[in-house]
Amino acid sequence: KEGILSAAWGWSEQMMQNGYSEGPLIFYFIMLTVLLTAIYTGRQLLLVYFGKPRDAEHPIQRVEISMTIPLFMLAICSLWLFHNINPFESVGWVTEVAGFAISSHGDGYGLLLTSMTVVLVGLALSLVYFLPGRRYEKTYQHRDVPGSLVGKFSFYGWRLDAFYGNVLEPGYGAIARGLYWVDSKVIDGTVNGFGILGVILSKFSQLVDVYLIDGVIRSVAWVASLVGKVFSRIQSEQVQHQILWLMLGVILILGFILFF
Repeated sequence: KEGILSAAWGWSEQMMQNGYSEGPLIFYFIMLTVLLTAIYTGRQLLLVYFGKPRDAEHPIQRVEISMTIPLFMLAICSLWLFHNINPFESVGWVTEVAGFAISSHGDGYGLLLTSMTVVLVGLALSLVYFLPGRRYEKTYQHRDVPGSLVGKFSFYGWRLDAFYGNVLEPGYGAIARGLYWVDSKVIDGTVNGFGILGVILSKFSQLVDVYLIDGVIRSVAWVASLVGKVFSRIQSEQVQHQILWLMLGVILILGFILFF
């Protein structure tokens, strides 16, 4: 946090040097965030861990080990030793290892003391308003709706639940249903169409192969077999038959030569 404050202060000084008088506003807003963080952190600690349970119908359940171990690791890593040995140093070795070039600006110790003072003020305010036994804690479940518009807006959690339930959830559902329709009708339909087309082409190819290509081949083989059978019948082992066929062949050749 002090590293962010230091960088914001340095940026504000640079903006002021460039002639922008509103440069420090960023730093002031961040410091206001530090105050609000301390207030709602103290509020959470006081309302959750102190006083009597405000909801007897839902007893506290022990957290499972799958949640305990990550929380324990986060708690250990939040110690200053995992940032810098010197707890008053705003720039630590973690940022250097991670490759973030964060440089300290101005009086680091003065900025640290200012931040710690703001944190203590926020915690003190949370003790004043949210300490068990105070009016806020007694009327926590029976608070009246504020009369102002901003108060109502804040009372109902900035209407985030209504925004999620009425805008984001239906919108997300509509997008999901649209994507499902595209997936089932367009994408799956296209894939199924190509599949059916492939089956049709394979059937057609089978018909061409069986009845055209194989038919031509079988027809040629049948003709060759028929010719072979015919010529095998006129073939004889007797010499006089062979001489007779030879003389007929010579006569046919001579006739073709003489008359054609």
